[in-house]
Amino acid sequence: MPPKKRMTKARQEAKERTFKKASEKDRKLRGFYKPIELGAKGVVKIDGVNVDFGQSMPTWDMEGERWHLNVRYGNKDFYHVTSEGTKKMRYWFKSEGGRLVGGLPASNYRSSVGGTHHMFGDLPDKVKLFVERNWSELLGGV
Repeated sequence: MPPKKRMTKARQEAKERTFKKASEKDRKLRGFYKPIELGAKGVVKIDGVNVDFGQSMPTWDMEGERWHLNVRYGNKDFYHVTSEGTKKMRYWFKSEGGRLVGGLPASNYRSSVGGTHHMFGDLPDKVKLFVERNWSELLGGV
């Protein structure tokens, strides 16, 4: 089997623009992702949002994107919420006494997971509030 061709930068940017322009309904219809449906194995409703615990990380759809919370493979003190769009964006934080505080782990760890890296406070407000309000439930399902 021949090696997989790398996507050119222009092609990647075009794919990202297409993804951003597509409404959530269009994304579902075009196969960008399957919706997370209540009743499927490992899916529970938290704060009105269907969260899939069937994978290794809690995953949900919000703000027209798919998100997951990485609590298992963090760098000891750090966790991150990832936007699973065409370009993975990670939003890093620590839990300090039940409060979620933005921070970044060492650069060598960040480079090992790829994508772009941001502080927790840079998350869209709705996503940030969802994680803050439901932190213990999101941890409990893993």
